[in-house]
Amino acid sequence: MTTIFVGLTAAIFLAVGFWAGTQSTNIAPPIDLATGNVPPVPELPLTSTATSTTATDKTADWKTYTNDEYGFSFKYPADWTKREGSNGVQVNSPENEQVRKDVEASELEYSDGYTDDVIVSFKTFNEYIEGIGQDVNSLDELIPQEEEINQISNPEKTTWGGREAWGYTAAGMGAYYEIVTNNNGSVISLYFGNRESKDELTNSDNQILSTFEFTK
Repeated sequence: MTTIFVGLTAAIFLAVGFWAGTQSTNIAPPIDLATGNVPPVPELPLTSTATSTTATDKTADWKTYTNDEYGFSFKYPADWTKREGSNGVQVNSPENEQVRKDVEASELEYSDGYTDDVIVSFKTFNEYIEGIGQDVNSLDELIPQEEEINQISNPEKTTWGGREAWGYTAAGMGAYYEIVTNNNGSVISLYFGNRESKDELTNSDNQILSTFEFTK
C-alpha cells in the first residue's frame, strides 16, 4: 500500500511539473507581498522594418554648359555633342549628330532632313525683336502678335528655371517646340528641333529643361 501511495505521489509531481513547463510563456508576474500590487510587465522593443529610399539624380554624370555673360547654365547628357556660336549653343544626341555629319557629307541643305536636337539662343532684347521685325517692348506684347500672323501656335504661359516664360509651337524649318524668357534685359530661348509640341518632349528633353538655372 505504501509503495502504491509513493508511486502515485511521484506521478502527480511529474504531471504538475510537465504542465508548468508547457505554460512557462504564460506565467503571471509575481505579486508584491508587501503591497499586493502586480508589477507592470516590461514592454518588448518594437523592431522597425521600414526602409529608406534615396532619390537618384539621373543627371549627376551629365555635362554642364555655363554662360556667364547672359547668366544661365544647363546640363546635357555626357554622350551628347555640344557646338557653340556667338549667339547660341546646340546639343545633339549621338544619333542626331550622326545625321548632321551625313547631311554635311552629302552637301544637302539642313532643310533636307536635319535640325539640331536642342538649340539655346541668347540675345539682347533689341537684337531679338530686330530679328523678328516687330515693334514691341516685351515678350508679353510680342507673343500675341506672333500668334496673330501665324508664326507660332498654342502659346501658353509657363515657368522655366524659376522664371516666367512662354512656350509655343513655332514655324520655321518645320514646326518645333520653343520656350522663351526675358532674363534681365536679355532674351533666352530654347527650342527642340525635332519636337513639334510640348507633349512630344522625351524624358531627356524634360530633364534638360529641369536643369536650367538663371544666375543673374
